[in-house]
Parts: sequence; structure tokens; C-alpha cells
Amino acid sequence: MAATQLPPLEYLRQCFRYDHATGFLIWLERPPEHFPTKRGWLIFRSAYARRRAGSLLSHQNGTTFYIQVCVAGRMYLAHRIIWALIHGVDPGDALIDHRDGDGTNNRESNLREATHSQNHMNRRVTVGGHLKGTTFSKKDRKWQAKIQINKKQTHLGHFDTQEEAHAAYCRAAVELHGAFARFG
Repeated sequence: MAATQLPPLEYLRQCFRYDHATGFLIWLERPPEHFPTKRGWLIFRSAYARRRAGSLLSHQNGTTFYIQVCVAGRMYLAHRIIWALIHGVDPGDALIDHRDGDGTNNRESNLREATHSQNHMNRRVTVGGHLKGTTFSKKDRKWQAKIQINKKQTHLGHFDTQEEAHAAYCRAAVELHGAFARFG
């Protein structure tokens, strides 16, 4: 799915100030021409100017959250606007990954461009309380370690304990996923 194109960079710079210390977008006192009526502009100025922009958006899985912002009548993910403000370009189809997995932490040091595959490598996964990369095989009565490579599940072996299976997953993740490896 293609990302929604952001409004022009100059427009975004008239809307927001990025606070590097907190990772928050702060509404600026936007120009009157951003609004269809003078009344709308005055309401915005009194209600939003100089305040933190955005609201919490829960992702489909119910455990991942992002900050979303309404600009020019459309919703955008705040981290994509922040990327554009910092780097001077719309990220386009590139994904913006949160290094620590916290979609509300929009500090510059926590954001990086990623492919869909890299972003997927960095996600948190807990299936049934199991350690990442492990499943229990009732048939074999052993723990299995698996890792996804190029959209294909790869079997890493059977192990007596979940910890051994997870260690095998971690070794493979470091080798295959590099900086995008996540272990929990």
C-alpha cells in the first residue's frame, strides 16, 4: 500500500515546530489563508496554537500506538511529518521505523527509514506468551525456532527448552536482520 503524500514542506513548516528534545510536534500560529473562514482561524489560534499537535492512534493489533495529526482536512502519521521537517523531503513510499518499537517516541534518534521487510523485522511479537521466534510442537514435544527471511518462514531447529530455541532465533536475527533485529 502506497503512503499518503504529505502536504508541501513549506505548508508543514507553517503549521508545526518540531521539538527535538521531546519528539513532539507543536502547532504554530498558522496563517489565515490556511482556513476557509476568519472565524475558523481565530478558533484554531485560541484552541491549538503553541500546543502539542496530534492524537493517539491504535494500530490494528491493538498494542501498537502512533501519533496522528489532522492537516488540511486529512490524517497523517506524525512521524512521517517529522521526518519531512527534519530531512526536507516527504518520505514517499519509504516506511519510517521506530528503533525502540514505541510508535509514540518520535525523537529524531528513534526514527529511521526502512523497507517493509526491515520494519517487519523490528516489530514486537508475543504469541501466546512465547519468546520471539519460538513455538512449541505438540507433535515433537520440543520447542521450534523459526525466523522469517524474504517473506518465507525458515526452520532453525528443535530444542528441549524455549530458551534454547529463542537463543537460536537471536543468533539468526543478528546475522540476518542486523540493526533491525529485535529479540522480544
